[in-house]
Amino acid sequence: MFVIKAEVSDPVPRTFAFRAQKTMYGGKHVATGDTIFVFASENEGGAGLVAKGVVTSVDAVSRQRGIARQTPHVSVTIRRTALATRRLGRQELRTFDDWDDGRPETELNFKLYRQATNKIIGISDDAAAFLRGFFRSSTLGRPRIPRHRPHRPSTAQNVRTATFGTRFAVEPATPQASLRAGAGRTAPPWCERDTRRYYGSPRRKPVVMRSRDGCAVT
Repeated sequence: MFVIKAEVSDPVPRTFAFRAQKTMYGGKHVATGDTIFVFASENEGGAGLVAKGVVTSVDAVSRQRGIARQTPHVSVTIRRTALATRRLGRQELRTFDDWDDGRPETELNFKLYRQATNKIIGISDDAAAFLRGFFRSSTLGRPRIPRHRPHRPSTAQNVRTATFGTRFAVEPATPQASLRAGAGRTAPPWCERDTRRYYGSPRRKPVVMRSRDGCAVT
């Protein structure tokens, strides 16, 4: 896994192109198909982590003649696959400065912000898993399967309610029957337990089933 910190003026485009980027901490091994996280450099007014993508092309920059030691530079093109949903940058990582604690936040702070230059770096699996937590799981490219919704009757005449698990009495759903069944009284707290709703035949009259201890299902 890799991270690039560079100037990003707009994180919305689906493709990023970065030219002649410095590589450190194994960043020179970046290759086509690798997952890479994009940080917008705060030195250029960025806000830190902005996107995640897949490397689509890598071109090594030729070394200059006459210079003995040179840091490898590469040009990369990235196809964006997700946008960050939470903020992560210099301000959030600056407190993780115990370089030997082994935390992913410390690794990112050390590799990205100990030196303020823009660069491409390699990161550990723990750091990559930590960064994935700042993105929603993507369903791009997967067909959406509509969720099955059971048919619900449009009128109250097609609905009957019952309380299961208790012995109940069946009465016609009329105002007089509701008064006889004790409508208006406060139901005990256990009345809402073990209740189910089912649908009867539309030809039958609606009935209200009440338990003998005064419970009514609504």
